Amino acid sequence: MEICPLTDSHPVPAATREVISDIVAAVRAGDDALIGVLLARLAPMADTTALLLLRHRLNHDLGALPEPGAEVSGCCADGRRA
Repeated sequence: MEICPLTDSHPVPAATREVISDIVAAVRAGDDALIGVLLARLAPMADTTALLLLRHRLNHDLGALPEPGAEVSGCCADGRRA
């Protein structure tokens, strides 16, 4: 069975969805400190479906991530090639 965060096949609890929404808002605002706090809050409650939902929200709400299968190039923060 395919896991999809947008269906009820593997529902994401409301509390987890709220933290994900807060993370998206913090990313939109560029608030690195708050992003860190919210990711720490999400970690103990996150499962695969929650992480897929976070990725989906960041990708579609912010346009921050490439489409699946897209080639990604550039440098990492430490100078390594991505």
